[in-house]
Amino acid sequence: MSKQTEMSLEELLKKRTELTEKYKQVLPALLIKLEYEDTLAKIDEARFRRAEANIKLAQLLAPDSQPEPQTNSKTENNDAR
Repeated sequence: MSKQTEMSLEELLKKRTELTEKYKQVLPALLIKLEYEDTLAKIDEARFRRAEANIKLAQLLAPDSQPEPQTNSKTENNDAR
């Protein structure tokens, strides 16, 4: 390995400490963002459920668009023969 890529144990520990401190500084902002994203997802789910309920209600209250075919007992008897 070249000298540039080799790190001493002290350098590795120093780098690890620097990264750990950086992560500790960024973590609160990331947690706030996570809470924000979770809240948005819950809002989207609630909107979807409300829209789905409205669609089901509209379908339930809507009159049938196609009337049921009327059966004629004479026709059924003739077909059976």
